[in-house]
Amino acid sequence: MALRVTGGRIAEAAPWGDMRRPVGESMVDAGAMTVMPGLFDCHDHLATPAKNLAERSATPPSLHVLRVAAVMRDMLQAGFTTVRDAGGLDLGLKMAVEEGLLAGPRVLISLAIITQTAGLSDYTNAVGFNTDVLRLPGVPDGVCDGTDQLRAMTRRLIRAGADFIKIATTGGLSSRISGVLTREFSFDEVRAVVDEAKAFGKPVAAHAYGGEGLRNALRAGVHSVEHLGPLEDEDIATMVRQGTYLVPTLLNMHVRLQMARESGGLSPYSMQKAEELAPLQRDAFARAHRAGVRIAAGTDSRGLRPGGNARELSLLVQYGMGPAEAIRAATSVAAACCNIPDTGTLRPGMRADLIAVDGNPLEEVEVLEDTERVMFVMRGGHVFKNRIG
Repeated sequence: MALRVTGGRIAEAAPWGDMRRPVGESMVDAGAMTVMPGLFDCHDHLATPAKNLAERSATPPSLHVLRVAAVMRDMLQAGFTTVRDAGGLDLGLKMAVEEGLLAGPRVLISLAIITQTAGLSDYTNAVGFNTDVLRLPGVPDGVCDGTDQLRAMTRRLIRAGADFIKIATTGGLSSRISGVLTREFSFDEVRAVVDEAKAFGKPVAAHAYGGEGLRNALRAGVHSVEHLGPLEDEDIATMVRQGTYLVPTLLNMHVRLQMARESGGLSPYSMQKAEELAPLQRDAFARAHRAGVRIAAGTDSRGLRPGGNARELSLLVQYGMGPAEAIRAATSVAAACCNIPDTGTLRPGMRADLIAVDGNPLEEVEVLEDTERVMFVMRGGHVFKNRIG
């Protein structure tokens, strides 16, 4: 097969022998490689420092920005042409990509995670010290309480350039105080955020592992549920009925447990929660998958990416998806989750976001983890990597 790209979009797709080749048109022959849509990561935190507090506090902010730019460059080189950043990245870095100042993936930003006092992303400890150092200048503190404050915060985030809104309705692995099933925010508070975002045409993603916090998010009508916990049958049925996307972020749990075993890199409370949650995820995933929940690939890897973010696809296969289904979770289904309908497939009229891989991911999805075998990367018709020759 052959693709013709014009003006940043796919103009034609036809068998190689049938494709017209006007004089002067440049051509890339990918030979026996697999050409496929560029990959999506529907949940990452590109600007989250991976260092400990002492190292973060000693890092000049300008150095941090350049490190974030390097992470974004590496993501694009690995074949990820679109990333939905679930908290931390600001409008300036998004614009730097759009203006061509930075070679990175197309990004959708939420800026900050809306969180309650003592909730998931409240970084002020018991003695009043705030550990949220190196926050980018365009990212506000997302801590707020009560429907009025939540409406105001939603508007503030939209004013600052948010493409979607992220709210934590349960605790998480990294929360100091709450467990993964601790309800955060009341239903009325969650509904206020969803209603306000809807008025501006913005979807809402809910950090929600399960329990009352997840049910509040689903009742309020969130667009996607982030992470995977012990789902009830009622939760799954609601997600199917409403068309809610599930972004299970399997890689984050996998890498956290691996780090803990190898270096003790987790706090005791995070380790305990991870060990309790991990065995429940396979059953929850199998039931959601079997019921027809729309599952989109996202890693929440926070820079913890040995082997690359494409490991998420390998984990999706290990948890029960077929390779083609896992690829769709990171391409066409992910594009729908991100509300970008004109990418994620290779058809005329779609954005020219595509990669060429030395191997066949349909037979061996793990090939996508090897960035050296991602030989060609194009985003929006612009070539950012070409090792084909």
